Amino acid sequence: MKKHVKMFMDYWGISIADVTPCFACDGEYGVIVDVHHLENRASGGDPQGLKDRPDNLIGLCRRCHTLAEHRKHYNDFCKGLLNEKILRKTYGG
Repeated sequence: MKKHVKMFMDYWGISIADVTPCFACDGEYGVIVDVHHLENRASGGDPQGLKDRPDNLIGLCRRCHTLAEHRKHYNDFCKGLLNEKILRKTYGG
């Protein structure tokens, strides 16, 4: 398992056996199959793991991951959703 995937799963308390709805579409188009870096690691990768942080990782279905990869406005939408989820996780609600 890739380091960023493990970090994402640990932070959100998700196990490999869980079927978790996509964070962006709330499962309308599928369950989490990819962990997307909202701030791209770029073509050189991220050897120091600086972008492998819970506030930069979101679990997406295949459709939403493709949209986030190719459409900046959808990636920005996902950033907003993730920030809300982190706030709810941190402060309740």
